[in-house]
Amino acid sequence: MGEKPADFEAFGQRRKLETPKFRFWISSIDPLFTFTALATVLNPDALLKFMDKLLSETLQTITPNKKERDNLRKFAKKVITQLNKHGFEASVEGSLAKDTWISGNHDLDVFMYFDKESKRIELEEKGVEIGKKVIKELGGVPELAYSEHPYTRTHINNIDLDIVPCYKLKTVEERSSSVDRTPFHTKYILEKLTEKQRGDVRLLKQFTKGVGVYSAKEKVRGFSGYLCELLILKYGSFKKLAKEVAKWEYELVIDLEKHHKSKKKAHKHFKDALVVIDPCDSQRNVAAALDENNFEKLIFAFRNFLKKPTIQFFFPNLVEPYNETKLAQEMAKHGDIFVIRFKTPKLQEDILYSQLRKSRKVIRKKLEHFEFKVMQTDMLSNKESFLLFEVENAELPEILTMEGPPISIDQKYQDAFTSKYKKEKPWIKNKQWYVNVPRKYRTVQSLLKNIIAEPEKNGVAKYVIKSWAKKCDVLDSSKILDNYKGEFSRFLTRYLSKKQPWEW
Repeated sequence: MGEKPADFEAFGQRRKLETPKFRFWISSIDPLFTFTALATVLNPDALLKFMDKLLSETLQTITPNKKERDNLRKFAKKVITQLNKHGFEASVEGSLAKDTWISGNHDLDVFMYFDKESKRIELEEKGVEIGKKVIKELGGVPELAYSEHPYTRTHINNIDLDIVPCYKLKTVEERSSSVDRTPFHTKYILEKLTEKQRGDVRLLKQFTKGVGVYSAKEKVRGFSGYLCELLILKYGSFKKLAKEVAKWEYELVIDLEKHHKSKKKAHKHFKDALVVIDPCDSQRNVAAALDENNFEKLIFAFRNFLKKPTIQFFFPNLVEPYNETKLAQEMAKHGDIFVIRFKTPKLQEDILYSQLRKSRKVIRKKLEHFEFKVMQTDMLSNKESFLLFEVENAELPEILTMEGPPISIDQKYQDAFTSKYKKEKPWIKNKQWYVNVPRKYRTVQSLLKNIIAEPEKNGVAKYVIKSWAKKCDVLDSSKILDNYKGEFSRFLTRYLSKKQPWEW
């Protein structure tokens, strides 16, 4: 439900997918943006004028035109008419209803209402049943999806349609799930947001997409569309927000409706990097899903944008992979890199990324448990999934020096230790017993092979285990070179270069 993160990783990809208007805009202003560096050394007024032009032309591009609006609204009306025929009141929610959606993002959220006296099981079962019927009547293929309860979705006429059952409520306090809040969010934003601020929301959404922090979903753990709307309400405009975000500090509290008497009291309920109290629900932090790294990344992005505003903050260029010579040079500067490659499980996106994160976390813990120092990890998922681990050393000494009990404790415990390791010849140093024992795993390769062979025992997520059973392999440095192509090559280049999205 709601707007999805942009699949356009790069400016070049967007160029192919957008309208002729967009293509004309790109061709007409590209040279201007190569001039940005020069603009930054001019006086502040010149820089502000440049930024204003950039924002104005970006907004013109991302604002849906009349034809696009009419087509989406016409289809939304069809969906609601069909639901009405089945006896259900329905409404359009989300960014389309609030007019904060971005051109090219055709996400339609239609909510069908149940009386609050209806049982939860009836809402779930009947909601899915009617949702499937309506989608079929519209010529689509229904797909079951899950939030706090199941709903139906489809892709039809270049539109991603979600039909979501919820209760018709008078107050948000009556809610039985987070889904029931959505109509209240729509009403609040429609009442508070001005026409100009809708454009500012679009700019903020596109900016967060461009720098890689848009969407509260598990894949990103970033800024949701509703959070972007509330931030514009707080600061008034995109430009003012940019200046304020550049000064943000950890544990910031934003409480538009002053539900809490002070920031201190708000922090008794919420311990997040950013706390934005839901105007419609005092007990909810709208930014709860935000990863702390993405909080800091947005601050860093705006600081850089204010110094040197460029189109790449909104539409980053496609990553250009290193050639093989450059790749080998860059890998030589790093620790030893290992990648577990397997076919991506067919799952709803949130479940998939939750499974991948869990698996990456337990594998890292296993590596560290056996004293392989993990420097960094990363992951990529499309048709295939890749879990990357960079370690300081791929191979450890055959012998592990293990610490025993101190000589100050009861003698029986010391005797137990020396008896157990009698063959290994324990010794005393600095008032502590020690012993050399053979390592269970000397190499990262052998440990990873064990984890793949016994994934359940090692705590790997269950759907990843199922995928591994079909095919899974470990890529070391030499095999990475053999498989260096496509999206994997861009992923590895990004990882090694540490460039930000706007720096390509």
